[in-house]
Amino acid sequence: MASFAQNVQLLSLLLAVFLTTCDANARVRVLITNEISDYQGKPNVTITLHCRSRDDDLGSHEVPYLSNYEFTFKPSV
Repeated sequence: MASFAQNVQLLSLLLAVFLTTCDANARVRVLITNEISDYQGKPNVTITLHCRSRDDDLGSHEVPYLSNYEFTFKPSV
């Protein structure tokens, strides 16, 4: 029969493995909001984004004032 200390160690190890496994599959969410106004303070500026990484190219996207552009990715380990 295992002692209390051994049970606590085993439980701690299983918890660490579980948390590491869950975190390894996490995705990152990126949300870009355009709140840029022109030099006179008028809210009419549209921004152009080009998002890419070594593996993916999401292309160019125009984001009007107070609009969003969102994407997710899985970080490489």
